[in-house]
This record gives sequence, structure tokens and C-alpha cells, in this order.
Amino acid sequence: MSALAVGLFMVSGSGWAAMYKCDDPATGRPIYSQTPCAPDAQVMELKIHRPTPEQVRQHEAQVESERRLIEESRARRKASQEPSQSQTPRDTPPPPQPGKPAES
Repeated sequence: MSALAVGLFMVSGSGWAAMYKCDDPATGRPIYSQTPCAPDAQVMELKIHRPTPEQVRQHEAQVESERRLIEESRARRKASQEPSQSQTPRDTPPPPQPGKPAES
């Protein structure tokens, strides 16, 4: 997910982008558009941040580190949930059931 965000920032380019704000005549709520939505539309300048290649590398390294930690945590959890062979002896007969004679 984070890689997607970084990719979108890189594709969008750097600099300024114009966004127009108008009020919806039916509801009175604001409408935002890349093109003027009414003759009285207010131009809102948006600064788009473009990460440097070093920032992208740092972010990718952080994501990879977090991914490894998650995988290690899953492996430890799975290992702790699986009974070891010493905990489940195979030569032990099942316990006797009430009303049945024990098998010899």
C-alpha cells in the first residue's frame, strides 16, 4: 500500500496543481474539480510533493524491514501453536472409557 502511495507521488510530478472549489447549488456543499465548475469558482493551489530518490529508497527499506518483522512474528506464533513431538507421545494408549473394560 505504501509503495502505491510513493508511486502515485512520483507519477504526479512536482510543482503546483490547480484545484477549483465551487458550492453545489442544490446542496450548498463544496465541490472540488480539476476544471472550473462555475464562473465564480475559487482557484486553490495545491503543492504536490515529489520525494527524492533517497526518500524513496529509505521508505522502501522501512517497508521491507516491517515486512520481515511481520513474517518473523507469524513464524514464531505458528511455531508456538504447533505441539512438539515430545508433548504428544505416540506410544501412549488412549484413556479407558467408562463402562468398557481396559484393553490389554
